[in-house]
Amino acid sequence: MNKRVLSTLIDDWAARHPERIAVESTDGMFTYGNLSDATDMVAKSLAALSVKTGDIVAVYLPSSFKYIAGIIGVNKAGAIFMPLEVDYPPARLRQLLLTVKPAFVITTSALKDKLSGIMGNEDVPGLIWDDDSTAAGLRCNRQAVDHRDVRLPELDGNESNYLIYTSGSTGTPKIIEGVHKSLSHFVHWEVETFNLGPDVRCCQFAPVSFDVSFRDIFVPLLAGGTIVIPDASVKRDPRRLLEWLIDHSVTLVHIVPSYFRELTAVIRASGKPVSTSLKYILLAGEPLYGKDVKEWYDAAGKEVQLVNLYGPSETTLAKIYNRIREVPANAGEIVPLGHPISNTAIAIIQNGQLCNIGEIGEIYIKTPFRSKGYWGDPALTAASFIQNPLHQDYEDILYKTGDLGKYLADKSITYVGRIDSQVKIRGNRVELSEVMQTIAGYTGIKHTEVVSIEQEDTGTILCCYYTCDNGDIDQTELKRYLDRNLPAYMHPSYFVKLDAFPLNLNGKIDKKALPKPEDMLYLQQGFDPPENELEKAIADIWSSVLGIAKIGVNHSFFQLGGHSLTATKIVAGIHQKLHKQISLKDFFEHNTVSKLAVLIQHADADLLQPIRPVGKRAYYQATPAQQRIYLVEQLTDDFSAYNMSAAFKLSGAINETALQGAFNALLQKHEILRTTFVDIEGHLQQQVHDWKEMAVEHVVADQTSFSPQTAHTYIQDEMKRRFDLEKDLLWHVRLVHFADKQYLLQFTIHHIICDGWSMQVLTKDFLTAYSALAAGTPLLTPNLNVQYKDYSNWLWEKLKKDDNKRQYWHEKLGNTLPELYLPLDLPRPEVRKYEGDTIQFDLGTDLSGKIRNICTQQEASLFIFFEAVVKLLLMKISGQNDIVIGTPVAGRAHPELQDQVGLYLNYLALRTRIDTDSTFAALMRKIKNDTYESYQYQLYPFEKLAAEITGGAIELGRNPLYDVLVVMNNQGLNAADADIKELEKILGLEWIPVFDAVSKTDLTFFINESENISVNTEYRTDIFHKQTITKLNSDLLLLIEMVVKDIARPVEDVIEQLSGALEAEMLEKNQQLLNEDF
Repeated sequence: MNKRVLSTLIDDWAARHPERIAVESTDGMFTYGNLSDATDMVAKSLAALSVKTGDIVAVYLPSSFKYIAGIIGVNKAGAIFMPLEVDYPPARLRQLLLTVKPAFVITTSALKDKLSGIMGNEDVPGLIWDDDSTAAGLRCNRQAVDHRDVRLPELDGNESNYLIYTSGSTGTPKIIEGVHKSLSHFVHWEVETFNLGPDVRCCQFAPVSFDVSFRDIFVPLLAGGTIVIPDASVKRDPRRLLEWLIDHSVTLVHIVPSYFRELTAVIRASGKPVSTSLKYILLAGEPLYGKDVKEWYDAAGKEVQLVNLYGPSETTLAKIYNRIREVPANAGEIVPLGHPISNTAIAIIQNGQLCNIGEIGEIYIKTPFRSKGYWGDPALTAASFIQNPLHQDYEDILYKTGDLGKYLADKSITYVGRIDSQVKIRGNRVELSEVMQTIAGYTGIKHTEVVSIEQEDTGTILCCYYTCDNGDIDQTELKRYLDRNLPAYMHPSYFVKLDAFPLNLNGKIDKKALPKPEDMLYLQQGFDPPENELEKAIADIWSSVLGIAKIGVNHSFFQLGGHSLTATKIVAGIHQKLHKQISLKDFFEHNTVSKLAVLIQHADADLLQPIRPVGKRAYYQATPAQQRIYLVEQLTDDFSAYNMSAAFKLSGAINETALQGAFNALLQKHEILRTTFVDIEGHLQQQVHDWKEMAVEHVVADQTSFSPQTAHTYIQDEMKRRFDLEKDLLWHVRLVHFADKQYLLQFTIHHIICDGWSMQVLTKDFLTAYSALAAGTPLLTPNLNVQYKDYSNWLWEKLKKDDNKRQYWHEKLGNTLPELYLPLDLPRPEVRKYEGDTIQFDLGTDLSGKIRNICTQQEASLFIFFEAVVKLLLMKISGQNDIVIGTPVAGRAHPELQDQVGLYLNYLALRTRIDTDSTFAALMRKIKNDTYESYQYQLYPFEKLAAEITGGAIELGRNPLYDVLVVMNNQGLNAADADIKELEKILGLEWIPVFDAVSKTDLTFFINESENISVNTEYRTDIFHKQTITKLNSDLLLLIEMVVKDIARPVEDVIEQLSGALEAEMLEKNQQLLNEDF
């Protein structure tokens, strides 16, 4: 008896209890003695025909005693069984048999005739089993096989035992090669975990081509129990199956969630109780939703233990499980997968790093009890079973699932979706499963599927298919519900009601069989069109900036995904096209087209002074922002802290002439790109040089092939480039040539002449120039009406005449600001090194939706919410209630600056004295009013204000006025997604993320507004340890969860609860070696 080989354990039980019933079916009852005899007969017949260890034998039989005896008998002969579904499509069946070429196929006479008709001249030899008697031998070529005196081989747990096939993206099935010990490990785990014994009666429900059928068969046999096989017609009818489960006293069912929902509906509709014998339902194969659990509990009660299982066929059945003990709080959420089973470790990895709690990454599975990979496809096996990305110390193989997941606070794992189910809509990454979860939470929705559809004119849109509990739902109300829970870009465009979802052979939803969307009128519904010319003009401006085809006059700017950068563009557009000047504060307070139209009707004509070109001079005064960067560089040794870098991989033939010409077109158009700096008698001046061609640097990588590691070396080298601000062209382009026409294009520019918005302008201008030059059409480089030197002159003149902005900031901040007491791990050096690191965490769909809902209710942007929670966090860790943080603003309120390149970025110091007796909602309102008011005075240079408040003193160890930044990373800040896509199209480039390992302030919280809200916390590594920032992130996540639950809660209560919360533990990053004991 070998514990790693299930057939030896089944034979041992049969020898001790031959009279016990092993299989019940419509054909009769079969004992363990019958099963042992039948499996011996099959095994010895195969051995007599010279089938040896490692040979493949197909089993082409319906679910039955003979099928079960057939697959076990194949294994006892040392061979590998491959189950064939009798209803499988003929073309698919033929493809499988021609690919695998099994030695024999075990089947009946009737099925062999059918198979021969499919295979024709390429038929497979058949072993015919027509006689139910276990005493009769199999027939081959019409002759009974003489299997007397045949000895069977000793079996090894490391040998292969089955082939199972799944769909492949190329249209060719992926064939997975199972292992004795791995199948035995899982079966032992299930029997022991759920304390199964001889009284277990398991329904053999799954199709034989589905590896779940192995659970149905081997779990009850190892436990000494009984496999109970329903007729095929019963399996297809949930009503009959429910009655059958009761009649046959079934105790254990393995089932997919789609069919589970059908059973629940039958119980609810009939009012009949579930079988009192039923103890366990184990669910796997598809996401299980909280609503599924709730509806089962409501219909059937909680007597049956529901268990959620997860695991790809490649790692042998299931590797994560969750005993469900209660209904999830959000019915629309996917039920967590739970924790790994024995001898299994799960790693969730993103960009080569183990994810923190809440951060989404790809699920990797480590276990010694995996499959051998893909039969006959070593390349695919090597691509899926890979070296652990977390280290290279020793061989450590993980299976790369392609599924996205995240760790929850209790270290359990939840499923998010498939990597290949992510789509981009209007530049935003959208995970389809998250949209499904939200819609599933709407009252009346029974089940939903969301698919993406590519349309020629509008790009990618979403279509939602759904079924209802009763009748239909009000789609207008559903859309209002989505408005409260998802940003507009995540809303489906079409909604299609189905009576039932089409299912495939495995009982899963067949997405290919979903009908085409029939409701094509959504864009005309829930839409209040402009009623006059002014509303139409405003809506057109919104549409252009937000990238949304139709704007309803009563849609909130925030509901449509607006933020401060897009607000700046809209205000500039109103100035340019309607000749009216409004402030950002006015805009935020009138955040629909209809409200804005009323405001503009009564607004004065635009009195904003134009920026006038200055005459040609030898030198032009630098702006305050440029002065500070120049001064800092003179006083520190880190010359790369203000470098801005981008890198791209290019493949195939490229037009180097057009590439060179496009960069020269940028140089010709934007004077700031040919500007250097010189200190003349203590005053920093800009010197604009005449245009002359620049050369792209070409580097040949000595026939080295392109690889991420090699590219990283070149990227790090380029990022450290030292620019001489007085002599150099302050931007540089390098093209690294690798073997096989692979290239690395690198772009580095100094912050003193550029900002994030400028990168978007440069990208657009480069695209225009390259497209023209590559096509051989004339390149027209229009002269700009305004250049950066003109802005600098305009700014200084404005500061001389307009003192109200200075007065505002001095009154707002006072003459002295509080010093923030942060929990530093290391002494603050006298001169900072600018070295930094970043830790990210993700908020998830549910929490992100609740935050957006709060912002909509409060008529505030996401930035306001995060400004408030970060200030509360700083209050908690410092013990201070007078908090100052910084935030960047575009500094381009003047409409003539929209398409300019240069350092326009400014910083605001935002001070709040927090009243601990007030509620979080009241704190948000206070911060909103103060911040929106501050936007009106954003032109006043931060550097000038800092010098005035500090008396001109410069402290090189820290930032002036504030130590913490809060930054909204809005889509399109550095380059519009459409422009990047176009570059990818015409140049064949692939963007490579660049991590600069720099932190200019003590802490910076980057809020990433995308499919899920995530937070990147950047910190100075010369004063903080990583574990301190990890703890800070955990506190911030907990704080967010607390305030979202109740925004009317007093701030003091929130801080007290946060202070008493349990400290989040860091996930162990060492992937331990797993032993093979079980």
